[in-house]
Amino acid sequence: MEQGNLRLYLLRVLLTRDRFDKFKTQIDESVFQSGARDLYKTIGYIYRDNPNTNSINFSDLKLAYFNTYFPNHSYASQKNIHEIIDNIENQQQPTDEVVETAIKSMYRIKKADELARICLDISNNPNDNTFNAVEKFMSTIDEKHTDIKNEAVTKDVDEILMALQEQGEFKFNLPSLQSATNGIGRGNFMVIIARPETGKTAFWVSLVASVGGFAWQQKKVSIFANEEPAIRTQMRLLNACTGLQRGSILNGSRDLTKKVWGEINPYIENFDCVGKTMEDLNEYCANNDVDILIIDQLDKINVTGKFNATHEKLREVYTQARELAKRHNILVIGMSQASAEAQGRSRVTFSTMENSKTGKAAEADLILGLGKEDEEEDFMDDCIRFVTLSKNKLTGDHKEFEVILRPTISRFAERN
Repeated sequence: MEQGNLRLYLLRVLLTRDRFDKFKTQIDESVFQSGARDLYKTIGYIYRDNPNTNSINFSDLKLAYFNTYFPNHSYASQKNIHEIIDNIENQQQPTDEVVETAIKSMYRIKKADELARICLDISNNPNDNTFNAVEKFMSTIDEKHTDIKNEAVTKDVDEILMALQEQGEFKFNLPSLQSATNGIGRGNFMVIIARPETGKTAFWVSLVASVGGFAWQQKKVSIFANEEPAIRTQMRLLNACTGLQRGSILNGSRDLTKKVWGEINPYIENFDCVGKTMEDLNEYCANNDVDILIIDQLDKINVTGKFNATHEKLREVYTQARELAKRHNILVIGMSQASAEAQGRSRVTFSTMENSKTGKAAEADLILGLGKEDEEEDFMDDCIRFVTLSKNKLTGDHKEFEVILRPTISRFAERN
């Protein structure tokens, strides 16, 4: 069966809700090409926005696609979508066995294409990075797509304990946070919430670059910043890494800075991401070696589709962020703004997230609130902040503790 027909078979199946619900967790949307991928998303949006809809006819699919979710199209694009939908209509309703085969085949074809690209890179530029890409590629082979049948989780005690240890692969360099979580592992989605000028950016910078941070653990961290220019966050990373203020670095400590920065620089990639979409981040993670993805701010990332209200769009952003962590087996950390309700409060919980009615909090495994009481304390060298773990699916420990922010070097430390 040709790959194009596999996609048509799969889209045909998804037009009934029960089969959509059955197979959606097995489908990697990246196996679809752009037009078919948008149709796949449209089907999901229809079921999401119309809870009582149990099936979708072809006329409604076209209306939803062109008028609601993807209204801006060139003539060529419109023609392509009409052709795809007409071809779907001509497909027979396949059996579950055929669907499982189609999902498995499409996944294998996608992985074969990825491996071909990696091999071409090695041929053109053989080095450690390209050979490491092979190792990472092999680790991303997802057994759920190579064998669709679900298998029970292991009952072996040693295997269970080993899996739990791996869930704490990334260690936090704040002792109270580490003890409350036992670290955090791949496939998790963490959110940091705070009011403006509280220290969200400094907090993740400290987790990455200050002593004992993720980069010092030799974890590859990719940062997508739309809150401030990437060059400014790069300066913050230098400050946190060295413990030196900007003036000290500029006026005599450059050699020391280069030496210390050289220890962690290979593990950090930092990008401006104004205008980026979740699809862009998904493509980046698929083609690069990433352990931890940091998005500052997550709420400003775009997603494809038409939404009736901001909270609907944000719900989709957070859903896709969680899927990003699962799909690429990485840790995703997103920054989120707290509402005005959190202003001047030490205890900031997920209920104060802006547009919290979206169910944004439901997608996260760990939510950390950063609060402050005294507005004037920002003029001090050491500023008191309050950390609240209002959601912790890792261990269930909802610890609260105080930390010291040293804003000139973007470092956090526990308050004794």
